Amino acid sequence: RMEPNVNGIRKGGGNIDPVVRGLKYGQLNVQANSGQKIEGGCPNRMDPATAHTEPEDIRSIEVIKGPYALRYGPAFGGVIKLNTAHNYSLDSNFVNLQAVKTYETNRNGNKEYLSVAGGNKIGYLDVSGSRKIYGNYKDGNGNEVNSSFEKYSYGIQAGIKPAANHLISVDYKESKG
Repeated sequence: RMEPNVNGIRKGGGNIDPVVRGLKYGQLNVQANSGQKIEGGCPNRMDPATAHTEPEDIRSIEVIKGPYALRYGPAFGGVIKLNTAHNYSLDSNFVNLQAVKTYETNRNGNKEYLSVAGGNKIGYLDVSGSRKIYGNYKDGNGNEVNSSFEKYSYGIQAGIKPAANHLISVDYKESKG
């Protein structure tokens, strides 16, 4: 769904830097899974905070505009919450498989993503990984823009349900580009 006054700036050939009401960079508080603050990296913000989360892993996004959400820490422009935690129903056995394979002709880009999850009344395990290899692209005038990159990431989420209405979970993700 479209969110008014929320946009993004393309960074480094493969990332989007969020903008809320014209405010960006350190003016926004980007968080993963309700509390883990994400910081950008590299000079000139080539890797914005959102570069550390694969789009396929995102289950929901919540945008809180303005400096009024003190619950999530200081942020002049607002808070962007990227939820990657799975909301599996642990009432019965389940298996979940998600696979993505894409190719973009203009950028000679390949992207693969795989997530395998399973669980039961006791707990769950979700293992995912992705690979992106993109070449340079051509602008509207046919000029080649140096923007090639390779990025690999993988992650694991596990949860155990020791008692009713209790869940202990662990989430580990690593990305290399």
